[in-house]
Amino acid sequence: MYFKLYRGSILLVFIITACVWALSQTMGTPLGGIGTGYVIFNAQSGQMAAQTKVMPAASLGSSEFGSYQSSSCGLHFFVNNGGTTASKSKATTTNENAVLPIYSAIFPAVGGVTFADTSFGPIVSGQAWDQLVHSPLAYFDVQANNTNASACTVAVALEFSNQTAGGTNILGGTNTGTSDGTNAITWGGDTTNGYAYMMSGCDNSVATFSSGAIGSFLTTGMLTSGTGNVVAAKCVIPAGGSAHFRFVMSWWDRWVLTPASSTKPGPEDHWYHNYYANAKECATYGMSHFEDVRAGATGIVKRTMGSNFPDWYKERLLNNCYPLIHNSVVAKDGRTGYWEGQYAIIGTIDQAEHAAVWYAFNWPQNQWRELQFWARSSHKASEGDLLGQVHHDFNGTTSTSTWSYDNTDDNHFMYPWDNSTHADYAYQSNTTTWMDLNCMFIFKAYELMLATGNKDSFSVYWPYIKNTANRIITQCESGLHLPTSSLSSYDSPNQQNYVYPSCVSLAAWYAVVEMAKWMKDTATETKYKNWYDSARIDFVSTYATLSSFANEGNDSHPEGDIAGYSWARYFGFPAIMDSQYIVKACNRLYSTYSILSGQARLGLWHFYQYDHMGGALTAIGRPDSALNLHRWDYEFYDSAAPGYVFWQDLWNTNSNYMSYTTAPSAWRSYFQFTGTLLDNANNRLWIRPIIPSSMAKTIKNAPIVNPKGWGTLNYTDSTVTVSTGTRAQYMTVTFDSLTTIKEIVLKNNTTVTNPGIIIKNDGAIISGATSALEGSSLEKNVRITLASPIQVGTGGLYIKVFNGTVPPEESGVINYRSNSKSSSIAITSSQIAKNSIITYSVPVSGMSTLELFQVNGAKIGTIAKKMVNAGVNFFVWNGNTVNGNMVNSNVAVLRLTCSGGSMSRTVFV
Repeated sequence: MYFKLYRGSILLVFIITACVWALSQTMGTPLGGIGTGYVIFNAQSGQMAAQTKVMPAASLGSSEFGSYQSSSCGLHFFVNNGGTTASKSKATTTNENAVLPIYSAIFPAVGGVTFADTSFGPIVSGQAWDQLVHSPLAYFDVQANNTNASACTVAVALEFSNQTAGGTNILGGTNTGTSDGTNAITWGGDTTNGYAYMMSGCDNSVATFSSGAIGSFLTTGMLTSGTGNVVAAKCVIPAGGSAHFRFVMSWWDRWVLTPASSTKPGPEDHWYHNYYANAKECATYGMSHFEDVRAGATGIVKRTMGSNFPDWYKERLLNNCYPLIHNSVVAKDGRTGYWEGQYAIIGTIDQAEHAAVWYAFNWPQNQWRELQFWARSSHKASEGDLLGQVHHDFNGTTSTSTWSYDNTDDNHFMYPWDNSTHADYAYQSNTTTWMDLNCMFIFKAYELMLATGNKDSFSVYWPYIKNTANRIITQCESGLHLPTSSLSSYDSPNQQNYVYPSCVSLAAWYAVVEMAKWMKDTATETKYKNWYDSARIDFVSTYATLSSFANEGNDSHPEGDIAGYSWARYFGFPAIMDSQYIVKACNRLYSTYSILSGQARLGLWHFYQYDHMGGALTAIGRPDSALNLHRWDYEFYDSAAPGYVFWQDLWNTNSNYMSYTTAPSAWRSYFQFTGTLLDNANNRLWIRPIIPSSMAKTIKNAPIVNPKGWGTLNYTDSTVTVSTGTRAQYMTVTFDSLTTIKEIVLKNNTTVTNPGIIIKNDGAIISGATSALEGSSLEKNVRITLASPIQVGTGGLYIKVFNGTVPPEESGVINYRSNSKSSSIAITSSQIAKNSIITYSVPVSGMSTLELFQVNGAKIGTIAKKMVNAGVNFFVWNGNTVNGNMVNSNVAVLRLTCSGGSMSRTVFV
């Protein structure tokens, strides 16, 4: 959903002021949707470029500005102040920032008017925005502020020549545009050559528009209608006032193999073709949702940057999501994949799932389509024990792979649905022995279960999941429960890691156990729980006790040895190995790499280094060390080479255009630091923060990503003294849209066997909850089960955990007025216990008394006597009478006496 709190002009104030940490000299944020291509605007040079025939320009070893730069383009400004005119052609500035999906630039004033551009793509979080987020759109919002003492006439124009200096077409359609009314330019084409379109708008209701050639714009603020590549808007801005000049660019393209081949059944159409027949339809739809998109895109930035995590880290989280736009491919019939980066491979399942952590909880439809493509392309029963084996990639349309290292036409085509026998990429053709591919398939399915709770969709893929899980079992060595001979995506010659497939298999099998519980498939649950238990034992004896385990001297990718531990922690699973093994492994790895410098301390594959090792370090309580890995990576890419921040290599340099798809895996560290995981399938919320020391045991305004509407976490585990001991944790959680919760899992940082807990939702105490301690050593939790599900929204969920009993100052009667004018007298609670909540209603305000009697009529004692308001009231009972006498367990009668009468009911104490 979009973020309603951030609509309107306040958005631009946020983006263009210095309160946001962002990154300059990147050459611009890619502006586009998922699987559409994108436009880039570089305010430092004033240049624009685009790449719509998606595969990233990185596959050519160059940026868009090396191959697809517009021959004439940019923003132009005009000001008329009382007859005195001023203008700027192709405005430039060094005051520009990139924080995906936003690009902002503040230009020098022209004629006493300041201009600030906020550009963005249609990146709006939430399952309701599937059409927009897959639309080929680039937005520009130029805010003009009149600082003069009198009103001024102001005009802003956007120019884009649809060809390079060498005459290569960029967006599709004709190279030169033509006016389409006063506010639009069309680069008309057809379904073979594509289309492009650009239109303007303004929030001033009496603004005028023009389109065509630049003509006399710099002296009159108006364009010459007809042939041209420019659109403009013009209005009067009062002294001290402002106006927003809006521009939308769109394109409509397809892949057509030239010359045609019998192996290519037809053009490769895009998902957005299901919504639009041409670029004009798309641009019109995009302009009609301008406010929605601006609110959504800027909301993502504001809420991510609004927490108290380090600024550089938050910027990294956002900018590392470039593959969502750069690398995505979504065919018209729903086949979905992501380019690897340096190599022109569509699929690369291992890297795609590492990146999917942010995608699944924002745009689950996109991930369902990718999961479907993976599932239907997996090996079938007719292929014997290969049944369930997942492919590595999907380039080509014939029975043999057409993959190559080059940017050839063939590489832009994906295999059709249900092609299970194709060969994978030529570099390592025997990917049928790669068990990590199967694990990533299982992880994606589990993430989608958590994100959506959509059992109808999940049920379709459950048979595939079971086949794939069993495929891992078939690859286990005789007498072992681990695929110890399996290869994996660590595929560099002589650099394979044989521990990695076994380690991630442990987490994958436990994911199957959890999915089987949800599906009520007891046989599958039992099978994989037994296998997991045996495999966990085998892993220790086979790997964890050896001196070579997680040892850089014996392994080219030692971080892979502990990858499964990081995945398990992220998913809230039990630890896949005991603390003595994982702590030793993490300490060994960190001490090895921390003494190095530059690229060397990032390991061979930096995304895997900070994901696997960083995640495990966080899990064992070393978040500072984990954050250091991210800092080193940030310094190597963002700080040292900002021009390549959207083009990160997998392992080699920070000076090549590679655009590797793994980059969003940085978000998994965020989920592990905040300890948040939302399970919409089981209505379960995990809050188990492991906080870097620089944040002083406090998390402020941290977003919780949720496809139903983002949430916000505020948390502290600072020790606060109370009358009964100390308060161990205090947190509040809100969601933009009502989110159902019936179970809460917290970390257990107490030292008592029965910690006191208070839970309120929307200000009301939640009664009837039960809690249980679970886990040990590094994985100690408090699991709270509510008596009935609650809806958590903007009113907030409030939780306090005490290292001891709930103190008296927290356990008084909480009063709430009934919605009706009068209430009957009633006792809601039928079972009471120490620290439980007793709920009752009274019809009128006044004194109320709660007394306990034995069933033979003998009085046990008074447990509450207080002034209360009419309506529903809640009382947290400390287990004693008001005289301090402890009440023993038995069947008793609870009597309520108030101004409106009295009533009794049998209760269990």
